[in-house]
Amino acid sequence: MKLIVKENYERLIGVYEHIISIYNVACECNDENAWADAYDTIFGGDYCRIVHECVPSFNWCDPDASYQDDVCAFVQALEELMDNIKVL
Repeated sequence: MKLIVKENYERLIGVYEHIISIYNVACECNDENAWADAYDTIFGGDYCRIVHECVPSFNWCDPDASYQDDVCAFVQALEELMDNIKVL
């Protein structure tokens, strides 16, 4: 169980919703360009940084394989995090 203050939780929820939306678009398109765009948006923008600011102990296993594998691994770890958060 990860403990998180309310302000960080609200910020994390907003980022989580955006990441899931980006992930869903990549899944629907399911081509290399869509996964590359998802990767660039999640890891090249503020999304990944904000997740780590809200939950500094957030860890995920980066397979360093393809854009799709990296995005899927990050989203899976983020979903597990969201299922195991307790708001203070």
